[in-house]
Amino acid sequence: NSAISLAFCSKRSLNGNLPVVVGDKLVSQSYIPQLADVEIVSIDIEGLSDETDEELRVRFWGKSLSFIGTIPFMLDQLRGIDYLRKVGENHNNTSQTDADGVPAYSTEFLVLPYTDAVATPEATNAVKQAVAQTILSFMLPGLPTYGSTSIQIPDYKGKDRTINFTIVDSVPVQVFFQIAPKEDGTFSEVSVPNMQQAISDYINNLDIGTDISITQLWGIVSPNAPFEIVDFGIRRAGGQWQKTNLSIGTREAATISLENIVIGQDAGQ
Repeated sequence: NSAISLAFCSKRSLNGNLPVVVGDKLVSQSYIPQLADVEIVSIDIEGLSDETDEELRVRFWGKSLSFIGTIPFMLDQLRGIDYLRKVGENHNNTSQTDADGVPAYSTEFLVLPYTDAVATPEATNAVKQAVAQTILSFMLPGLPTYGSTSIQIPDYKGKDRTINFTIVDSVPVQVFFQIAPKEDGTFSEVSVPNMQQAISDYINNLDIGTDISITQLWGIVSPNAPFEIVDFGIRRAGGQWQKTNLSIGTREAATISLENIVIGQDAGQ
């Protein structure tokens, strides 16, 4: 990892105009290992012509960097890791271990890698290293981390730091809707593929630890359906069918494939 720093200058300084144009490079001495070379590709807002360097820095830090180190910011950084399918967190701001087992004043970052990303021990280690490095690079100094996975990596001073996080369990889900012709004989399955895709999008985009809503599933299938729904069910793959919301644990993430969404006259049998 190479160390770089970002040098920001106003359009005018005590030494005169310092124009910034597309193609310029930013130079830095800060520790941001993910960035090897930063190039200006667009300029949305120009600096004020009479703004001093000090005024610019105050404006920049006050409005642009207040987000850095917050939990939403950290989750955004984790989402930038190509290996990860979902991210989340548990945090405890109390002086006692909470109901989820998170120690006092600690944060547990949650990640769900793509299956292909952890197909081998080497690949799994690469995922863990990427997650740990991201947490270390962007978290607030001194933030206690918690989780079932611990990785030791050096900080910008070369001192080993232990970073904790949790790789959550993937919960494969199955859904069925058994359908039949309406009383007037109306029946069509032409919209079924779109319904299956919508169910897949809904479930696979749920946050870690979020239950699956039966109401949401009915809302996808039932409106203006050219058929009757005579039975339905949802379950963890291979488990017992149920007709209520499917509960997902704090350290679990629901996933579903299109072949596990069956909408048809023989569904559920």
